[in-house]
Amino acid sequence: MALTHLFDLNAREVVAIIGCGGKTTLMNHLAHSYPNQRVLLTTSTKIWPPACDSYDHWLTPLSVPLDFQGCRGVSVLGALTPTSNGLKLAQAPTLHQYLPYFDKVFIEADGSKGKPLKAWSMQEPVILPETSCTIGVLPAISLGLTLNPNNVHRFSKLLAWGGFHPGQLVTPAVLARIISHPQGLFAKARGRRVLVLTHVANVTTLNQMNEVIAQLPEKMKQQLDRIVAVDFLEERGRVLWQNHISVTR
Repeated sequence: MALTHLFDLNAREVVAIIGCGGKTTLMNHLAHSYPNQRVLLTTSTKIWPPACDSYDHWLTPLSVPLDFQGCRGVSVLGALTPTSNGLKLAQAPTLHQYLPYFDKVFIEADGSKGKPLKAWSMQEPVILPETSCTIGVLPAISLGLTLNPNNVHRFSKLLAWGGFHPGQLVTPAVLARIISHPQGLFAKARGRRVLVLTHVANVTTLNQMNEVIAQLPEKMKQQLDRIVAVDFLEERGRVLWQNHISVTR
């Protein structure tokens, strides 16, 4: 199934994308899936600026006209800010003002320092009140790794949750606990919740992801709209599980 069809997005959506192991790639795929719509790509924190060939319009808080009504194609909104690692795109203070003028808004709402797993601080993710869908991303390639500071962003916070220890092997049960922990992936989610498992490129990995789903507590699954597996190289995926009872649209 094409990536666009996996999510069944409404005509108008504000989508927060959180987690690790494919957030930016997924956001770019989704942003370019609606060529005839007004699409906004932005952040509620700080991210690396997108490549110049990945958007049609660059908007900054000072460059947006007062009578702005949105524009067809992919627009990037944010303020470039210097950091120790170079320029980053930061949230525009006027972001809320422009949300009504776009059909689809995709917001990268946390960071992972490029690591395959993470825990979350009290200040993240930054989910806007207008958010209608939260997509949580975790990579299948984290299976078989060990829990250590090289593989886990905010490693000490993960240990503080309890039940995790240095050197522990990442199994389907470990991933399920990161997803379902009260301070885990969806702790601050708003709107419909979609779990995306990335880098699922073969039957073996697909079976492992089904094991992750089997390890999720039923209470957690009932909070989700659906669980999907994606393969970015093939630009395809499949719905592994869908909630037909408590979905709110």
